[in-house]
Amino acid sequence: MNFHYIFDVSREDVRKLLEDRGITATLQRIEMAWLLLKKNQHLTADEVNRLINGRFPKVSRATIFNNLNLFVESGLLKKLELKSGVSVYDSNTSAHHHVINPESGEILDIELDEHSTRDLQASFKEFLKINKGLDLQIDDIQIVVRGSLAPSL
Repeated sequence: MNFHYIFDVSREDVRKLLEDRGITATLQRIEMAWLLLKKNQHLTADEVNRLINGRFPKVSRATIFNNLNLFVESGLLKKLELKSGVSVYDSNTSAHHHVINPESGEILDIELDEHSTRDLQASFKEFLKINKGLDLQIDDIQIVVRGSLAPSL
């Protein structure tokens, strides 16, 4: 089941996603994955901890972190370091880039079409070869743009 753009998932969809990845679909894991995958979001581990403990007050921090790592390893989530020293868990696992507003902390996804992505990779590869003498096989590019919103007129 492809879920890159399906954020309106049911708990049954989540159970199938877990099982398809060889993860035992306990009620706790289903609920945790559903809370994380039901919408496009970028959460820190502490935010995930608060979210899960709002539903399951007795779930230990270690259990939450272990499940986050399991979800990342299985491809259900992406773990990104978009802010210095702070990792976020991204529910959108498709290839995309990010814009961060440092004032609000808001993180927005930016998706480029396949043609733009190929052009970007080719330009970056050429830049590295000319300016750094590197002939790099690029597997992935992730752009993070940081900036404040311009004042409204």
